[in-house]
Amino acid sequence: MYRTFMTSEDLINRLIQRYLLFQSSARLQESVEDKTRLKICNFVVSYLIRVVSRLSQDLTPEIYALLQAFRERVLKDGHTALGKALESTLAGALKRMPTKAPL
Repeated sequence: MYRTFMTSEDLINRLIQRYLLFQSSARLQESVEDKTRLKICNFVVSYLIRVVSRLSQDLTPEIYALLQAFRERVLKDGHTALGKALESTLAGALKRMPTKAPL
């Protein structure tokens, strides 16, 4: 559905930006309850996991590296279960990632 108006890479970048906004924005930390921010961060990571699980041809080495770095951030922020779920989903996506034919 989203592919009609943005690329997979754009969607992934926007989701990561949304997570970072609610996770580390000092302004939002003052104005939004911790429970609400945590709920939004959990939702964003869960949605990102669903997006990654449906990637096939769109998963590039660059997107994979971006997602690995994001996974590290999620784990660092203390969301162990979500980080492990993202790691598992990335491993599955990596297996499905097309390999380039040798020249």
